[in-house]
Amino acid sequence: PRSAARTPSVEYRTKCAEPMGGHAAANPLVLGCLLLLLRVVAVRSSTWDGSLTIHDENQIKKSEYSATIGNGFLGAIMDAKTPHLYLAGVFNGGIAEQLDTTEISHRAAVPNPLNAGVQGSHLTGNDGGTLDLQRAVYTRKSLIPKQGTEWQCHNYSLGQDDAWCQTASEQSGVRYWFAGANPVACGGCYCCRQLVEAQPEVILEQRFYAHQTRSSLLIMEYDATWDGGPDSVVVAFDLPVIKEDGFKDFTSAKVSDKLLDVGDQKHTTFSWHGKTVAAETGAERVTVAVMASVPTVTRLDRGKGYAAVAAFHSSLDTENPTGMVESDLRDALQDLATDQLAGDRADGKVLSAHTAAWAELWKSGVTVEGRPDVEKAVKSSTYYILSSLREDWPHSLSPGALPSNGYNGHTFWDTETWMYPPILAWYPELARSVLQYRVDRLPEAEAKAKSYKQPFDGAMFAWESAVTGSETCPPAWSMGKLEQHISADISFAIRQYFYVTSDVSWLKDLGFDLVSEVADFWVSKAQEDESGKYHVKKVVPPDEYADKGIDDSIYTNWVAKVALEWAVEAADIVGKQKKAKWQEVADGLVLLFDEDKQAHPEYDGYKWGSSIKQADVVLLPYPYEMPMPAHVRLNDLKLYANVTDSNGPAMTWGMHAIGYMMSGKEYEKQAAANFNRSFANVKQPYLVWTEYPNGGATNFITGAGGFLQTITFGYFGMRIHRDHLTLSPRMMEGATVMENRGLQYLGRSFTVRCDAAAGEQKVTLDAGDELVVAAVEAPEGGSEALAGVEARVLKPGASASFPLGSTISLKGAVVVQLPSQDDAADDAQRLFAM
Repeated sequence: PRSAARTPSVEYRTKCAEPMGGHAAANPLVLGCLLLLLRVVAVRSSTWDGSLTIHDENQIKKSEYSATIGNGFLGAIMDAKTPHLYLAGVFNGGIAEQLDTTEISHRAAVPNPLNAGVQGSHLTGNDGGTLDLQRAVYTRKSLIPKQGTEWQCHNYSLGQDDAWCQTASEQSGVRYWFAGANPVACGGCYCCRQLVEAQPEVILEQRFYAHQTRSSLLIMEYDATWDGGPDSVVVAFDLPVIKEDGFKDFTSAKVSDKLLDVGDQKHTTFSWHGKTVAAETGAERVTVAVMASVPTVTRLDRGKGYAAVAAFHSSLDTENPTGMVESDLRDALQDLATDQLAGDRADGKVLSAHTAAWAELWKSGVTVEGRPDVEKAVKSSTYYILSSLREDWPHSLSPGALPSNGYNGHTFWDTETWMYPPILAWYPELARSVLQYRVDRLPEAEAKAKSYKQPFDGAMFAWESAVTGSETCPPAWSMGKLEQHISADISFAIRQYFYVTSDVSWLKDLGFDLVSEVADFWVSKAQEDESGKYHVKKVVPPDEYADKGIDDSIYTNWVAKVALEWAVEAADIVGKQKKAKWQEVADGLVLLFDEDKQAHPEYDGYKWGSSIKQADVVLLPYPYEMPMPAHVRLNDLKLYANVTDSNGPAMTWGMHAIGYMMSGKEYEKQAAANFNRSFANVKQPYLVWTEYPNGGATNFITGAGGFLQTITFGYFGMRIHRDHLTLSPRMMEGATVMENRGLQYLGRSFTVRCDAAAGEQKVTLDAGDELVVAAVEAPEGGSEALAGVEARVLKPGASASFPLGSTISLKGAVVVQLPSQDDAADDAQRLFAM
């Protein structure tokens, strides 16, 4: 277990998934049935527009996996029930050492005035919902039945109360009557409303999106359709109740209403601002401001579109949050009005800018012909990660994604180890944002290293971090003190970023200090014995069932060795001084091995057969590239698969799948079985991830990241090396064609396409400078297959084909070294441009 509270367990609601003597996903028969259902649903259409749609009203009402939208600055659950959303970087509470005066730092729940439904909760979304992943727009349809002129209960919306009802009289075709405590008037409500004229059945369509380029904005566009009858109808929206004391993460909150003049229109707006109750030591409490144009009871004309907008800012991004929200709201309303006058809001500057930005992101992605279930899972997994992250707002990722407070919104090793690799492969700029979060918190990592009774040198990153980088893991959980491999995981992520981008300037100016400080930490942490070997004692490995602390975790020692050797290498690259101790400790670290079992024990004293929580030893070949004979890798896989908790976190089985893929054709079935299991936690209808087969954190994008790795680093076989990439594709079970688009390397963008029928894999350079592509290993069992296949220098638009299953190498075109450039960093820049 981790430190944060779990969400309630959720049962997958299909007859196929009824528990059979235990958790459904733990039963192979039920798991197979679940996967078959997912594939059957996916295969219904041979083409897919990126939309996930549900029509069943009961499914909408009962679903515990609601659609979410976000843009990396804000994230929201759009269920017409949740009155709040979250802003990246806005937390309330303190660090572990402050728990005697405040609660632990967690995402602060900010009012969301636009999570609006239809008055009469049974009506909201009763005609279906669609999450359009391609456009990042969530659409909800509500069928409002015929209405007469009888009096009915009116639910107060923003800015309404008893005093308002007493003076409202008639507005927008609706009469209001303050009935007070009359028990027979409109169901006993204090405020009643009556349509002036009866109206026909109406379908209300609401479209929500967190604007991708105007990051402060949440927008709801809406319109109504009906057959015959009047030229306009009345719709009563049900808005969240937002009070000054209604959001416990804030104090000194103020609520107000205002008529905002925009052009020749007047908009009723709602404003809220407050200040977080507490802050981490060394940080300031955050002021948040919200301003929204909101519909209440509204008359809608036939054929006309409408929009409501909410703007969000905080003292983290501006010195004047209240002024900025009004400015952003005014600009958005003006632009939306201009778009409406142009006749089609879909082609206007507001929505089109949003969808164009997402279209740019979707230039990277995967198509798998024959496995639409995989294609959908890839798209949804990528969407949920992208909607929680942005390049210009480096507040990293958390296991439960931005729209939730899962794990308190904290950042763990999950980010660099599980979510980061697919981000790096497709979006290096976003990967740099993830690393910037760590660079910005290096001082607190140094302070944590020094905080121990026996202080350590260098930098030791917090197991859980939020605002400052101080430890936010509650003291009751040992991981905050002992799960120290995270520092090496972060250093490795920097190495991979450099290998992919050759960004020497970033490494020299920002990354190297972190890399060197992490190396210093491992030197001071390692203890030398009489034989000159080094031991790492009293740590928690990735297998958190060993939470009391153990010695010489094979995972921890290996990633520490990688971090130390990377520090030596990075020092040479940027022309900085390296310390002899880095290599000495790296060479001397104990790496346990059982000669009898020909396998790696998890730690010193591990009893073979003991249950483990999640992937640990199996991470050594990938992603951490520990050299080992094939039979040892297989032994590790088999031994630990048998003792890994079948109800553990989602990402474990993808790593087993990659391990079997590395083992050749003989193990294709094992690879396929583990791969299919790796995304069994994707839940209908919106393909939301759960942490465990039947519950846990939702939406668990750690699992999404692990699954995406099985695609790019598994079936496409990508490996990142110091001066080149390699690709070793293999066809997925049931797939006829696989295509991975928008992969990035040294500023180039390329696509890999594998065709089973043609027996061919093709690399196409889509953009950037020339790319050298060569086959370096023949397909398994096909030593003659590469005869006559030569290396090719690709220009943009050109392709090179190789026999399917070949291992191919990709490099940048050779750059001629200029004699006058003898600076170490310049030399490195030329080296990594090759």
